[in-house]
Amino acid sequence: MLFLLSLSNSYVFDFQPKVSDEYATLLRPYSGRISIFNHKRDNLEKDYSTTDLNSIVDQISNDFHLENERVAFYFGRTKHAKLSKQVFYRIDFNQRDRMARSVYLAGTVFKVTKENGVYNIKCRQARITGSLQAIFSARKGDLIPNDEPRWVISAYQQLTGEQITQVYNLMYKQIEGQLNAYKSI
Repeated sequence: MLFLLSLSNSYVFDFQPKVSDEYATLLRPYSGRISIFNHKRDNLEKDYSTTDLNSIVDQISNDFHLENERVAFYFGRTKHAKLSKQVFYRIDFNQRDRMARSVYLAGTVFKVTKENGVYNIKCRQARITGSLQAIFSARKGDLIPNDEPRWVISAYQQLTGEQITQVYNLMYKQIEGQLNAYKSI
């Protein structure tokens, strides 16, 4: 913040206070390697039938944890088609598992067919959630194996672009097989 004080026609500028070193350390992104633990894979399969696609946008968005606008836009484009298929991906780093940052990744396949004015929607989703942990190198005399979680990545710690890509690739490998099976519906 910039403070402006008026003292008898002269102006004194007081600039931002310095951030303490401890606080600055908390805001600095974690720069080491990260791994995922406590991961849970899950699949969700639902079928819908309706004469108006817009009537089920909210229900599908809530069931499959998708943005309402994206689903509505997709259904708006498929109104006049007899067959349509689309894959939606969603990654969310704003999840929390106690004090650790948790990540959610899902791939959702929609197949919409239209027969005699009735839309049949098949929705298939493969998803995974997991908590992030820091990976440290083994030190001489270290009694804790490397694969044991030692430090979790806190929800307030920033991640670099490289780490986000690494997390996405690790999690996508876990759901890739099931997602490819769903793409062939």
